[in-house]
Amino acid sequence: MKKEQVDQMSLTEAVNYALGKIIEQGKPCRNPDNGYCAYSDGNGNHCVVGWLLDHENEELMKWDGGVSSLSETYKERLPKLIIDNVELFYHLQGLHDYDSLAKVDFDIDVIKNCVDINEELLNKWLAIKERNW
Repeated sequence: MKKEQVDQMSLTEAVNYALGKIIEQGKPCRNPDNGYCAYSDGNGNHCVVGWLLDHENEELMKWDGGVSSLSETYKERLPKLIIDNVELFYHLQGLHDYDSLAKVDFDIDVIKNCVDINEELLNKWLAIKERNW
């Protein structure tokens, strides 16, 4: 997805879009070499924030770090929506990356305080995560 497309979305639309995409995918995106979460696995799968990045930009999709460091390093290449809301996207990414229920619950609380998250999508993603824990 091009950054201009993301920047035309509201924050709620972007969050729910990304959740919808990882649900379609049906599993977290992992780096095939090390098993860690990845913005892209090179096979068409992406992490939650990866769905909001330019899939044709290999530097972004192969970035090995969190959303905060990604936004600092590639500020000009990321959607303004992500740059302006990096803390929210950090917590959204936490829903993808972390297996700790306490951490996931905290991330959900932060996200719900910022956007009107689609509860059905959220619950579907949590069920997928649970199967992969």
